[in-house]
Amino acid sequence: YLLFLAWRSARRAMQVEMPPPKATVSGRRIYLRGYLMHLTNPKAILSWTAIIALGLRPETPVVVVYAIIIGCLMISLLINQGYALLFSTASMIAGYRRIRRRAEACLAAFFTFASFKLLTAQL
Repeated sequence: YLLFLAWRSARRAMQVEMPPPKATVSGRRIYLRGYLMHLTNPKAILSWTAIIALGLRPETPVVVVYAIIIGCLMISLLINQGYALLFSTASMIAGYRRIRRRAEACLAAFFTFASFKLLTAQL
């Protein structure tokens, strides 16, 4: 998976221009796509599962289980909506356009390094 991310980041870093946004896509569809992408993201699933596992014990009351699930959902929604608002501002978009290729190249190098370390680790 990390090698796949490295390949995608390297490919994006080599693109001279950012592809233009699709004008025919509605805001609702973009929001739904981002939300579904987050819900199916294996890193997010494993992170939240680990957080929930810390708070649950066999004798944990059902009310606590619901509180943890609702709390994780609310935290996730607030953080992701905050990111969406912050990164949709004109100044952030312009800043990202300036550093996009360097950021993607750095991510490609990091993912490649992390993959190499995982592949060569002694078990």
